[in-house]
Amino acid sequence: MEINQNLNRESQIDDVQARQYSFPYHYIPSISTFPFFNKGWSFADSYLAAIRLFDNWFADQVKEQRNHRHMDFGCGDGGFLHHIAMLGKYGEIEFFGIDSDERAISWARQFSGSNNFLCEDIKDLPHSSYDSGSLVEVYEHIPPSECSEFLSNIADALKPGAPLFVTVPSTQKPLEAKHYRHFDLGTLAKEFEAFFSIEEIYGFEHRSFISRFFKRILKTRWWSIETKFTSEYLISHYAAKHSKISGCGRIGMTVRKC
Repeated sequence: MEINQNLNRESQIDDVQARQYSFPYHYIPSISTFPFFNKGWSFADSYLAAIRLFDNWFADQVKEQRNHRHMDFGCGDGGFLHHIAMLGKYGEIEFFGIDSDERAISWARQFSGSNNFLCEDIKDLPHSSYDSGSLVEVYEHIPPSECSEFLSNIADALKPGAPLFVTVPSTQKPLEAKHYRHFDLGTLAKEFEAFFSIEEIYGFEHRSFISRFFKRILKTRWWSIETKFTSEYLISHYAAKHSKISGCGRIGMTVRKC
């Protein structure tokens, strides 16, 4: 597990992510209209792969359910829930998002026109209020010294037996300036097991020779080329699940509140 030396909250680390919310960058890619990507955000293909994984998982969780409330913990600018809404499949579901960054929540409210985005601390959410949750590229932003309390607060906000979808960067990627840690499968599962039962854990965003070749020739400092074939290939390739994280930039996990 790759980790910063300081296990406590560090303003220099937090400020990197906060500055990025000067622009709502999670809205750059498209889940439904071509082109899907944009040269301005090289992470777009992997981000859309995570959305596809969530969609496949969530559709099974909400079959024939009514009055279902879903909370996106650490929702940032609301881009993730925006893309889920664009799928047009979950009209019966009430989606919520929560984040402590005021600028990020301002973007989320502007794009959605909804007051379901909360600028609050997760610990202030009402007890046992949500039927499911998502934690997408958030846990790496939490200082290790605060992780146990953070997970406890998420579990407290979820109803008994509620499922949670999680993604984090793996140790196969160099640690980013805005992250406290990257994870391996064992470390991630061990920390969540204190509050949740693990249902599935896997690596994704696998960097094969072909995916690296496509990205190298399609996106350079001089040009950005996109075709439906190569974009669909990259999204599908990155959304494939792997039992080991070797070569995988991210980890996906589904858990259920004990």
